[in-house]
Amino acid sequence: MEIEISKKTIKLEKELNLVDEFVIDVSKILGEYFNYVIVSGYLPILFGKVRGTEDVDVFIEEVSLEKFKEFCEELDRRGYEILNSKDAEDAYDILKERLAIRLSKEGEFIPNFELKFPEDVWGTRSIKERIKVVLNGNEFFISSIEMNIAFKIYLGSRKDIDDACHLYLLFKK
Repeated sequence: MEIEISKKTIKLEKELNLVDEFVIDVSKILGEYFNYVIVSGYLPILFGKVRGTEDVDVFIEEVSLEKFKEFCEELDRRGYEILNSKDAEDAYDILKERLAIRLSKEGEFIPNFELKFPEDVWGTRSIKERIKVVLNGNEFFISSIEMNIAFKIYLGSRKDIDDACHLYLLFKK
């Protein structure tokens, strides 16, 4: 894996896994409708940590119901579905309650994206201070490495601490 780091962009070349391909595909759709940021567990995996994950956590900016419905229509056109709602309005209501919706390829459950509106200043800040990743020429956005390390330490599970250590050791320069 080759990594090139600048202030607001991280470029890397690597062999893609199933989750990487899923992230690239869904991020293209997300980017058409929202400012978004991928946070938490996928980041260590993206940067070479060997472990599995079932979901990719994402904050999306809060938008109108109309724009969200357009997003849901596009998901449907591209073969994706929201797993935990009956329709776009229901999914939007879930997000407005600061809960997550999950989307995946139609008929599949894993991997899935867990989308939420930001709950607090940290979620909003992670969107504003997002970092562009260019993975094998494909662009998407992640939270800053520093913010992700701090969040993982805050969560405090063994897996989260291991993830924080992996990111710290890789990016400490």
